[in-house]
Amino acid sequence: MRQSILTIIILSIFSIRTDAQILYECTSQNGDTVFYVFGTCHRLPSKAKVDTLTMSRLIRSSDVIFSELFVDDGDTSYKRVASKLNEKMRYKNNGSLQDSVTKEQYEQLMNYYRRNYGVSKKEFRWATYDLPLRMDNRLRYSSKKYYSLDFILYTIAKRSGKIIKNLDNEELLYSAYSYLSSEFDTRWLINKIEGRNIRGVVTETFIQLYLQKDTVAINSLHKPSLMHQKILVNDRNKHWFTIIERNAGRTNFIYCGLAHLISGELSLLNYFKRRQFAVKAVEIDIADTP
Repeated sequence: MRQSILTIIILSIFSIRTDAQILYECTSQNGDTVFYVFGTCHRLPSKAKVDTLTMSRLIRSSDVIFSELFVDDGDTSYKRVASKLNEKMRYKNNGSLQDSVTKEQYEQLMNYYRRNYGVSKKEFRWATYDLPLRMDNRLRYSSKKYYSLDFILYTIAKRSGKIIKNLDNEELLYSAYSYLSSEFDTRWLINKIEGRNIRGVVTETFIQLYLQKDTVAINSLHKPSLMHQKILVNDRNKHWFTIIERNAGRTNFIYCGLAHLISGELSLLNYFKRRQFAVKAVEIDIADTP
């Protein structure tokens, strides 16, 4: 659950031109505060190798690590969000998935999951109280073909013994989950069973562009709606700014979905520029090995 919501967020909301890089160093005017900000791709092919040595060095040198991936720092918000959403998913008209599609479409969806993943009708009905996209991600990425870059960074941070702070809160997560389930999942599922897996194509395209660190091309990949940008990026980023300002040390490391770093006026890069931090791209290697 921790990563799944973030997969859509990162894939859907790129709107400004930036340097072709995914890691930045942001330094205050007097040089007493530094933020290393890394934009992640939440799912990477197992053959993709990221320069974790550089990441480890930067994380170990930081006083505070800020994480979009929810971590066990005493904040159990995401668990409460999961509990709420599982009680009653907010699909169309605040109903279930079954209430949001036709009977024929619902049968087609069950057949799709049975055929591709061996999911029984009972399992599918249970899973519809989950986000369907999250269920699909869990099934699709359950093999060793993909891995979570966020979790690797969290593991490095945890081993460093440094302070790790969650960026999100319960209200923001609940808004994001509800928006995704009511606005995106139904359309995505219907397109998929009708043979138009647009999001799957976008996902694979994004991964390839990410491996090339081509943020210019990523920005042109998809244009979000105003509501999408507001709920999934802007509202969350504004809250993140307060968390960062309240908990920052002298040297800090932030990792989050690339969209939060580069998308819109309330992006993290624009935030540091408004605070008159010197922002420069830091070269980091990503290899898509055979």
